[in-house]
Amino acid sequence: MFGDGKPVSSGHVRAWPVDEQQEGSHFSTPILQNGTYRIEGLPTGLLEVRVEGRLATGGYRWSILTVETRSGRPVRLDVDLLEAGAAAGRVTGLQVGDAATVSALPSPGGSLPANIDRMGELEHAGVGAAQVSDDGRFRLDGLMPGTYTVVLTVSRGGSAFNEHPSSNTDFHDSRVVTIEPSSETQVDFQVP
Repeated sequence: MFGDGKPVSSGHVRAWPVDEQQEGSHFSTPILQNGTYRIEGLPTGLLEVRVEGRLATGGYRWSILTVETRSGRPVRLDVDLLEAGAAAGRVTGLQVGDAATVSALPSPGGSLPANIDRMGELEHAGVGAAQVSDDGRFRLDGLMPGTYTVVLTVSRGGSAFNEHPSSNTDFHDSRVVTIEPSSETQVDFQVP
């Protein structure tokens, strides 16, 4: 595990099956002082891996990756924790009384989630969310470099933040974007 080219001296590595969205069975191990770690007994298949580490310079970084494990075969995963980036943009076409949120979902394969209609579940699986301001602007900070699906959810005349967002969602749209270290990726949406 590296950050800024130097070994990460403390932190954790967590892994769980992709279809469990970090609930249920998960595996965890600390990062040792020399930046190494080892997790045994992982199930076969696609796993989400979250790496969290404190850098020698005092900063804290994390990254989420997807890896495939096969029975009886070790997987080596070297990670360089890079500076976070951001996604920012503007939503045009909102009406008075609309409530809008933007969420970022890790999309390591660069594809949209399989069922975009389950908006409530997708919003809770994201690594960042922001309410869209009255002038249509939003910003999602602290996104680790990688591919994300940025999802816009609009509720006409209601709150987009509630227990069951999909029940009052009148419009949603998404974009697949790549977040680079220490940079801002522009993401704009047009509501019809």
